[in-house]
Parts: sequence; structure tokens; C-alpha cells
Amino acid sequence: MKPSEEGISLRQLDIFCRVADKKSFSKAAASIYLTQPTISEHIRTLESLLGVKIFDRVGRKVELTEAGRIYYDYAKKIIDLRGEAQSVLDSFLGLLRGRLSVGASTIPGVYIVPRIAGSFRREYPAISVLIQVADSSEVIESVLKGDMEVGVVGRKPGNPSLAAKPLVSDNLVAAVPQNHKWKSRSKVTVKELQAEPFLLREPGSGTRSAFEDALAKEKVSLEQEFNVVAELGSTEAIKQGIRQGLGISVVSDVAVQADCESCRLHTLDIEGVSLKRTFYCIYQKHHSLAPAAEAFLKHIEKEKNSKSIRRDK
Repeated sequence: MKPSEEGISLRQLDIFCRVADKKSFSKAAASIYLTQPTISEHIRTLESLLGVKIFDRVGRKVELTEAGRIYYDYAKKIIDLRGEAQSVLDSFLGLLRGRLSVGASTIPGVYIVPRIAGSFRREYPAISVLIQVADSSEVIESVLKGDMEVGVVGRKPGNPSLAAKPLVSDNLVAAVPQNHKWKSRSKVTVKELQAEPFLLREPGSGTRSAFEDALAKEKVSLEQEFNVVAELGSTEAIKQGIRQGLGISVVSDVAVQADCESCRLHTLDIEGVSLKRTFYCIYQKHHSLAPAAEAFLKHIEKEKNSKSIRRDK
């Protein structure tokens, strides 16, 4: 009997994929509460059963060999099929349960998706929802790769493999400290913004992309014509920078509502520039969604016009 004809367990495949994803035996072990020697033994057994080396070990890091890369794709499919089979059976039995992974860019991930997840969980208490917050580009990539079944992002993805349904509208506004010289004004021009120290989100941010697109229509370059003093990796960091007097910025109005109500920040509309945008719910068009993901999408449609999605006025 060939080594590969002996039984390879789903547990071994899961451990193999975790090591490949984490590129570390210790990180993979920590993620599933096993010891590193146990993980190493599972991988040694799997390599013995396959009759081929699947990892190259370089110091503390591990990399897939060519054989490992080939096997990884099939192992992921097997694991996904196991989950899909269980979900289909649960759906047939009327038992919607399991785990749903939802990706969201910063604004919807902090201010919108948790509200949706809360009402969804009240309807489907047996489904746990994992919300992973990243920038729009990362969420789109994760949905394309199948690491997340559903995403909510601040721009419409250009990839034709993804469906994108409008979820809710949002406005971008200029945000300044409460003691700023514009504190008594309600509007500001782009030219005035250009003269101020400006805080910018990182490349890939939906907020940054929306602002860049709006300025481009006015033939204005954000990077070349604004006095950018810092690039920050989150909306919370931007707000903190504004409060500390580091600079001003353009942010989502939903993100600064509480700050304005507590008199920590002041917001202004920007004259002559359309800064209304839409958050989109995205998923793979040609991929069979698990019942939990389908239920979540239906729940979003049902709740789209309710307060669970839109911020309170």
C-alpha cells in the first residue's frame, strides 16, 4: 500500500492549512489551542502519508514547497466542502447554525455592521458572526479569495466576479477641532482646505478613495495640492489627530456624529464637491453561499431601511 493511500484526516488537513496561512508552527498552534510539538507531529505524519515534503523550514518561518502549494488548494477545497455539506444538511433540517465571517471597511465595520449583526443574531441565535475590519481593498481581496463570504465596503469593486448591492449612503465632511477658526462656519471651500495641515487615511481606504475621486472631477490632486502632514491607518487615529491639533481631515459624518454632539469636533460641508458615497454589500456572484451567508444577505435586505442600519438622526 502506498503511503498516500492510508487515511488522511480532516484534522490533519485543517492543521496543514493553518500552518500554511500563519507561516508558523507556533502561531498555528496558538490559534487552535494545541502545543507546537503536537502541530509538528501532525505535519510530519501528513508528509509521511503523502510521501512528499510540503514545508520548507527557514528559522522560525515555514514556507510551502511547490508540492505543498499544489496540495494546499485541494486541502482548502476539502475543508470548505465539509463546511458546506454540514450547512446544507442543517438547512435541510431547518437548523441554521454555524459561523459567518463578514469583512468590513472601517466605517461600516465600526458603525454599521455591528448593528446589522446584532439584529441578525436575535433572529438566528445559533449563528455566530465574526466581523473582521480592514481597509476596502483587503476586504474585497478576502471576499474574492473566499476567506470571507460577505463584505461591506465604501466603494464599488471593479471585479466582475463580485456582486455589489447598495447598502446605505454616507456623506464625507471636513472635520476640525472645536477651537478652530472655522468653528462658527457650516461650509468651507476646497481651496481653504488646501491651505490647512491635512491628515490623510492610508492608500486602500474607502474614505480616501472617495475623496480622491471627488477631487479628481474638479481636477484637483489630493497628494500634490494638499498640505498632507500625516497618513494614519484608521478613522479613530484621524479623529484623535484632529482633536490634538495635528491637522484637519475629511471623514464620514457617521464616524464623527458622537464627537460633534459632545463638542469635541466640528464639521463643515465642502462647497462645490459631491461627497456623498454608498456602502456596498459584496459577495461572489458564482459561488454557492452557505445558508448562514444567504440568511445574512436576506436579513440585510429586510433591515435596509431600518434604524439597525442607518444611524439615528
